[in-house]
Amino acid sequence: MKRWTFSKEFKIEAVRLVQERGVAVVQASWDIEVAESVLRRWIREANAAPTSAFPGNGQQRAELAEVAALKKEVAKLKAERDILKNVPGRNPPVRAFGTFTQNLQALAEWFADRGTTGVAMGATGVCWISAFEILKARGLNGSQVNPRYAKNVPGRKSHVGDASWLRQLQSYGLLRGGSALMRRSRRYAPTCGSGSG
Repeated sequence: MKRWTFSKEFKIEAVRLVQERGVAVVQASWDIEVAESVLRRWIREANAAPTSAFPGNGQQRAELAEVAALKKEVAKLKAERDILKNVPGRNPPVRAFGTFTQNLQALAEWFADRGTTGVAMGATGVCWISAFEILKARGLNGSQVNPRYAKNVPGRKSHVGDASWLRQLQSYGLLRGGSALMRRSRRYAPTCGSGSG
């Protein structure tokens, strides 16, 4: 069955027939050979949005066009987000090391193998000094930072979460090293932790 299409001008004239000339909807629909429900819909559309009613074949109302454009933009942004999720270095590998000298040397080697140039260590005691000295000997720029920078991170607290947060802050250049502690580090010969291997 063929679907009838009507031009914008035809629809406007049909609505005027009812609203301006006072012809009853039933009579007008009979005269122009359009279903009464269709004519009533045209009248509702004209009353709801007089300037944008009946946009024509293949055109959308301004609101629908805007929604379609926003959906297209959201799809594009989701695709970009998915691409960025897989960028190398975005989710760096996480590895735990012990505190014995051989473990700290393995840590320095692991950083060097990945092309790391700077390391931020959050610590309040003296356990970080050994790691700092070994990293410094390998040519890595290490800095001790106040762990308060990781204190207010939302979510569950963990060493991995704190380390990831400090890494991100350092990559943005937002961390300051504790130079006073680093200057005093030469006076200490600490022994820290159990040194799991």
